[in-house]
Amino acid sequence: MLHVGKDSLMKLIEAITTVNKIKPNAYDNASLLYWINQLDAMVQSNVMKVPEEDIVDYTLPDDVNAELFIGKPYEDCYITWLSAQIDFANQETASYENHQAKFNYYFSEYEKHYNREHPDTAGLKIHNIW
Repeated sequence: MLHVGKDSLMKLIEAITTVNKIKPNAYDNASLLYWINQLDAMVQSNVMKVPEEDIVDYTLPDDVNAELFIGKPYEDCYITWLSAQIDFANQETASYENHQAKFNYYFSEYEKHYNREHPDTAGLKIHNIW
């Protein structure tokens, strides 16, 4: 798997457990896994530029201890993303908008960090012009 930096990465079970603690909800782990797979697919395709056929999806229970793609200090992306998806599914518009705005900020910061650390995936090509 492609991961960023040397920081320890959040595990799949940690994301699910954390969101269930801070935002109690009626959704099963399969639903939360679906949303995590959506986010990590976005990370892999839009940020890391992984070809579609190589995108990693998690399954339960096999990948319960799998490390997610976004590392510290940006791992709050998972919690705010899951919170926003729960709010959206519950039609809690105001809470959804708040969580989505937080997610957008965290994810934007993560993208900038990743692109600084991996300029070859940022779409920048520097050519010798002389």
